Amino acid sequence: MNAAATRHRQQGPRPLARWRLKFRRVDYALMFRRAKLFRRPGIAGCTMLLVCVTALLGGCIDRQSADRRPNIVVILIDTLRADHIGAYGYDRPTTPVIDELARTGVRFENAVSQSSWTLPSIMSLFTSLHPRANMSSTLPEVLDDAEITLAERLREAGYSTMSVATNPYTLHELTNVMQGFDDRVAKTSAKAGWVVDQAINRLEDHGTRDSARPFFLYLHLMDVHTPYSPPPPFDSMFDTLDGAAHTEAHRKPAGVKTAAELSQSAFAAARSHTLALYDGGLRYADTEIGRLLDYLRTKGLRENTVIAIASDHGEAFWDNVELEETYNLKHTHASLKGFGVEHGNSLLEEQVSVPLILNGPGVEPGVDPLPARNLDLAPTLMALSGVPFNAGEIDGTDLRRRDAADTPAAVSETWLFQKQVTLVQGDRQLIRIGDEEILFDTIERPWRLIADEPETIAAMSAALDSYLEKARRIRSRRTTVDQKTVDSLRALGYLQ
Repeated sequence: MNAAATRHRQQGPRPLARWRLKFRRVDYALMFRRAKLFRRPGIAGCTMLLVCVTALLGGCIDRQSADRRPNIVVILIDTLRADHIGAYGYDRPTTPVIDELARTGVRFENAVSQSSWTLPSIMSLFTSLHPRANMSSTLPEVLDDAEITLAERLREAGYSTMSVATNPYTLHELTNVMQGFDDRVAKTSAKAGWVVDQAINRLEDHGTRDSARPFFLYLHLMDVHTPYSPPPPFDSMFDTLDGAAHTEAHRKPAGVKTAAELSQSAFAAARSHTLALYDGGLRYADTEIGRLLDYLRTKGLRENTVIAIASDHGEAFWDNVELEETYNLKHTHASLKGFGVEHGNSLLEEQVSVPLILNGPGVEPGVDPLPARNLDLAPTLMALSGVPFNAGEIDGTDLRRRDAADTPAAVSETWLFQKQVTLVQGDRQLIRIGDEEILFDTIERPWRLIADEPETIAAMSAALDSYLEKARRIRSRRTTVDQKTVDSLRALGYLQ
């Protein structure tokens, strides 16, 4: 059954739609002959002719309706923390293109990723399930074939599915997370310019071969992931404290052994270099996103395309070294050497607070202050495109259909270095680290540590326990990894 018929079946056909479904598979020539329309076009014959023409036109109307389903482009910028985007209050001009998408679309002010490292996060984003439904340990783990991804659901509904990705975890053979994409291309750590070139090539092919079908395009950018290496002129776009040249130590910074190191005179200058490189990479990615949007406008596709900007997790820049030191949230990788940098070692704000922006048909512009989750993106996009799904099979919800009274809490997990789980509910975040629990106020940035709300901690701890008890069983499986992929993962800090 095609997508239009499926919608009629679920929503209840309109009167004309009943006729369309009834006659769609009928031999129209036989109908003409039985009605003797060519010999004696009486009242009955004319009536039958009208029915036949209506049925034929109905098929055309259905196809036109299907053709107007929105295209979908999801742009995931790996390692992008929300507070480095202009629309989220950053003072550097890092994201003029994304800021405009936020201004004319909806910006989810309090979006949370479901993990602080890539693999469980994107598994959660694509399946709309919490991480522990898909993974149980570190890596390598493969998404179970029984899980249904966003790409698979859209493909089944008639979408042409394409992906251009640059993270080793998006290699389909490694993790299975890209199942459902018919046209996949991946190149580890490639620049945003290459990604957009590949995306435009695929959209050109789509326009030539399959322009009648809507498309789903997924782009995974790595330009703000270590090592921070924006191309000129973006590498020198933002000032540093000392004006000196960038070094490799700035591109892939090491952690500190103790919070006392933050007060050393050389630290502030070194940090300014790392931030300048990170921000330069973001401005470069933003510029390339603008090039893709210009292409969509030129081809007349932009008006009917939903654009989603997301990230799998944030990044630490020595924001909470004292807390990391207190709870021993140390990177175990020798290259990182301690506290305060990169991601995966904590569920603090800088690692789980991410941007989430939607722009396009069906999206009401504005700022949504309610907590949002990355796993809500898939059902929201399916709802925007009219693709049915069983809400009981997923953990996410349509972000446009919730209010303060029934907004689900956001749960995030990491076990890359030390097992942790967090619950973000209303304006509070509870982080459980082993047997310890700490509470934060999330109303303002940066989130503020709270030490005087034991009743809140108890209530949120009970809510977290309830979630853990009801969590779905794990369905991933182990796999083997070739040496080239191991080297790529090691270079990105995921393996020692």
